[in-house]
Amino acid sequence: METLNDIELRKRLYEYSNQVGFDTKKETFREVISFLIDIDQNFLYTLLKPEELSYLATHRDTEEQLKRRLEQVVESL
Repeated sequence: METLNDIELRKRLYEYSNQVGFDTKKETFREVISFLIDIDQNFLYTLLKPEELSYLATHRDTEEQLKRRLEQVVESL
C-alpha cells in the first residue's frame, strides 16, 4: 500500500463528514475533526478501506506516518 497523500486524506475526511452529517463549510469543522482525533487514537481507521486496514496491521511505521499526515491535513483545513 502506498501511503495516502494529503489530497486523498482530505477527500476521505470530507466523504466521512458528509456521511455523518458534519457541515464542512462551518468554521468549526477543523475543530470537530481535531476533537475526534484527540478522543479516538484510531480515528484514522474510519477513513481507510479494508485492504488498507489489513496492510496497516503489519506495518506500524506506515500507520504512524499516516496519523501524522492526517494531523497535518486537519491543521491545513
